[in-house]
Amino acid sequence: MKHRNEYYSLNSNIVNMGVKNPDGSICYIIGIRKEIRNKIGKQPGDQVTVTVKEV
Repeated sequence: MKHRNEYYSLNSNIVNMGVKNPDGSICYIIGIRKEIRNKIGKQPGDQVTVTVKEV
């Protein structure tokens, strides 16, 4: 995960909880640790953009 010029490595699961975006597309959910949320200035429920890479 990158915020400004900082990268954060994150091991987490991406899940479909049945939530949909206003346009009807599926909204996937990923858990982000509180430590990282604090560093990037986000709260639970805020949207973030992530890049997923296969390992």
